[in-house]
Amino acid sequence: MAVAAIFDVTRFSINTDVERLIAQDLPWHERQIAFTQTFPQKGISAVVTAPTPENAEQATDALAQSLKKNPNLFPRVAQPDSGDFFDRNQLLLASTSDVRRTVAGLIQAEPVLSELSRDTTLRGVMNVLSFAAGEVRRGRLKLDQLKWPLIN
Repeated sequence: MAVAAIFDVTRFSINTDVERLIAQDLPWHERQIAFTQTFPQKGISAVVTAPTPENAEQATDALAQSLKKNPNLFPRVAQPDSGDFFDRNQLLLASTSDVRRTVAGLIQAEPVLSELSRDTTLRGVMNVLSFAAGEVRRGRLKLDQLKWPLIN
């Protein structure tokens, strides 16, 4: 009996490593390992789409605020594409074609923007609209040319 007790004391151990307690070759365990290796981060990303960027931003803000109300379920909520930097530097992240289209539109709208920068009141807006209407009447400007600065 003493020999058995000595054998048990020197050889007996408990393994608490959960990974070693479960057979590694079980199908569900193999899938779990593959999933963990493929997606090592412990986060969930949500992509919000909407008809306009403003709608998407509002929906994203509402979603983030809603998730932040449940810190037990969502201990960390982040909006990586929002904030002051992105508000000021959106053109840095736009596609080249979008930037070209925006710049072309700004160049086309330069006379209107220049006038509006001189007088930013409602009177200035009305003066620009009156001037544009006069240019259309005189045939120097086509109504279609006003579409970009007024609608976009």
